[in-house]
Amino acid sequence: NKTFKSKQSHILSGVSIVENYLSSGRLPGRNATLSSIAKTNTTKTTSEIEQDYYEFDKKVRDTGVTVKIKILRIKDVRVDLSLGELARFESLAFSNGWTDEAMGELYYELIEDEVIKETLTKTSYKKLREELVEILHPKSEARIITTKLDTIKQQNFTTIGEFFKEIKKNVEILGVVQKLTQKEFDRILTDSFHRGLGTSTSLKILDAGVSDLPVLDIVKYLKKYEEGIILQNDLCNITLINKDRSLTQHQRSNPILTTNPSYNKWCSIHKMRSHNTRECSLNPNRTSNNSPQPTRTPEQTTRSLIITETKKKTLTAIEINGKIDSTPALLTVDSGADLNYILEKTAEDLNLEIEETQPTTLVFGGGAKETSNRKVTTNLLINGEKYYTEFLILKNLPVKLILGNDFLIRNDCRINFKQGTLQIGESNVVNLNGTTPSAEEVLEARLSEKACLTIIEAYPALNKILKHYMSVNNTFTHMNVKPATFIVKEPLPTIQSKGYPIPYKNLKRGKEEIVRLQKENIIEPSESPYTSPAFFRKKKNNDLRLILDYKNINN
Repeated sequence: NKTFKSKQSHILSGVSIVENYLSSGRLPGRNATLSSIAKTNTTKTTSEIEQDYYEFDKKVRDTGVTVKIKILRIKDVRVDLSLGELARFESLAFSNGWTDEAMGELYYELIEDEVIKETLTKTSYKKLREELVEILHPKSEARIITTKLDTIKQQNFTTIGEFFKEIKKNVEILGVVQKLTQKEFDRILTDSFHRGLGTSTSLKILDAGVSDLPVLDIVKYLKKYEEGIILQNDLCNITLINKDRSLTQHQRSNPILTTNPSYNKWCSIHKMRSHNTRECSLNPNRTSNNSPQPTRTPEQTTRSLIITETKKKTLTAIEINGKIDSTPALLTVDSGADLNYILEKTAEDLNLEIEETQPTTLVFGGGAKETSNRKVTTNLLINGEKYYTEFLILKNLPVKLILGNDFLIRNDCRINFKQGTLQIGESNVVNLNGTTPSAEEVLEARLSEKACLTIIEAYPALNKILKHYMSVNNTFTHMNVKPATFIVKEPLPTIQSKGYPIPYKNLKRGKEEIVRLQKENIIEPSESPYTSPAFFRKKKNNDLRLILDYKNINN
């Protein structure tokens, strides 16, 4: 893009474009070069290039096409040899189908460094490669590279591409020296990249909801953002497409932003800067939080399509009474299902006519899959009304029949969970069986009511207080008492305690909770110098509770 390059050449400087823009809202200064790293003068003349390379024919597999490939002559192993040159030769050998012995003999002849050549293996390329890599990058270099990775920072590079390229180059060398697996390589690459990012850039990828993506996808996102800064485009519409999901700044989950992130902290487990890996490993709660989920049977896996189980209470599926043709049946209502489904055994027992249809693959909530190309069409009788409905047949359906969104939308259905009803169309209202209290719930309510009566009988003063409260309060808000005035002989000192800072993750929910309490007339704004500071405490159900700190008054 000529426009991109021309604008880039005018505004680049020795600091990062993205970090400088996010931290100060400014573009870097003008008079700058394209790269912030000094380049060594390695330019060669045409005659030198022709003399320094050998030409080979490379066969492109399954095409019959042959292309010319140049392989560098190794005059000095420590100067001319690199991991990239070895990979180039290995690609040529793979395409031509050379054996390990042939590769060893050929590459041995490409080495013209006679002093080192005498100590190398000629009959095996695998051994020859190990010897060359040991000369190029000895094992003692691993500690130097590890230390260097900690010093590579985004601020020292103009573009994200330069920054990531420098990290990747050093991690590749470390991978060869320490013989890292692919998983270890990816982990070190990701940790080094996040550790080197600037503060504002780290917060930006958290805010955009891309921090949990692979590091290559994060680099792509930052490159797009960087290009938008240079071209002065609309940065709010930058989109990163990764497989089946598209993330933008306006389509993100609620990120947990850490305040004042430190360059010296990075957790390789959670990919966050709020703590380091050692602190996370020593945390006694980490084992319970990160422990693997217990294994589940196939029936439990598929059952998660319609039922959610919790430790405190087991929720039942939402069902309504109806008939399939003339046979009574329980119809499960599932607004999370796209189509209508019926168990294969149920369809056979009812002697329904089975038809062929387009194959459809269903993904259950637990991850299990099933493909079906059979369907049935029958009449459902619900509350005296008939509905002509089509069902897809499944073998592993956890219930007999499911009414999904296809039925709910087609018949203009509305579920009222508060009243426990399903309205089909304008007039057909059906009770939901899943909302009917169970025998245990009814018994618990009766026992609780009896316990309250017992307390009132044992403590008559409590009954008097309750009656007085109900007489002055129609709704459960603050007491409707007359304003009171307190007269003190000596002036009390004002409370010097400052208000508590609210964490970013609780800011939005905290404002909503305060607005709700004000609307319900439970709290009101106050400018009194004796007002105590308040803070939020998270409840077991993840709601926020507003709490006042009276410790200064008590003292």
